[in-house]
Amino acid sequence: MSTTEAKSEILELLDQLSERHFPVILEYLKQIKQLIEIDEEAATHLEEIMKEDDNLLKRLAE
Repeated sequence: MSTTEAKSEILELLDQLSERHFPVILEYLKQIKQLIEIDEEAATHLEEIMKEDDNLLKRLAE
């Protein structure tokens, strides 16, 4: 599914909902965004640790 298709489908779903639900949906989306950011940061840190460990193992093997 392309980004355009996903956005279009999200907008269609929002059009089908009562506006009174929008604040809850907005808060949920903000929470998802935070979780994604945390996950990406954790993945970056893990990658750095793995590179450092790999370099350490190579030096120890010499």
